[in-house]
Amino acid sequence: MPSLDGVAVVFLDIATTTGVAVMRGPEIFYGVMDLSPIKGASHRIGCVAEAEASIPGVPFLKMEIGLESIWVRYKGIQCLAYEEIHGRHASQAAALKYGGFRGVALSWAANRAVPCLPYGVAAIKLHAGCKGNCPKSDMIVAIEARGAPEGLPHDAVDALWGLDLCLQDYGETIWGHEWRSWGTWGIDIGEHLS
Repeated sequence: MPSLDGVAVVFLDIATTTGVAVMRGPEIFYGVMDLSPIKGASHRIGCVAEAEASIPGVPFLKMEIGLESIWVRYKGIQCLAYEEIHGRHASQAAALKYGGFRGVALSWAANRAVPCLPYGVAAIKLHAGCKGNCPKSDMIVAIEARGAPEGLPHDAVDALWGLDLCLQDYGETIWGHEWRSWGTWGIDIGEHLS
């Protein structure tokens, strides 16, 4: 069984509001990355003056910046685990966004030689003691019943349950650790646009 001494395990519930849970040492950190597009953002297109429109790649850039900020904060990431979805998206647009975010995460991890572990939605829900197709509200009830703080965002709840499932491979669990919330954080992309 691999050791977790001094390294972090990161779990992502990938979406436009990506739930994040990280275990490092005695602490569990959790929160939500807001990867929403910037509405009405202006940008330069070649030598054309600024055009008013949302910049299509901004959510994916935010994912990369968010992962890099986690990397900087928790050097020594053992693995990047994520919720893998197969064909259960609300729309084609949602499926395309998920694929884009997943691609950015996998590429980012490959660039840093961080192994990635996918976990299916049903496996995470069953691990939480729920049905494999239960609503998010059941996952929240299950985590609060185990003693988690009340009022956690559903994306963070999914990431915490996913992290707990992943940690089984290391003989660990999220329970019995000190939990710290990041809340929801926006990703500042200003310095990355020119």
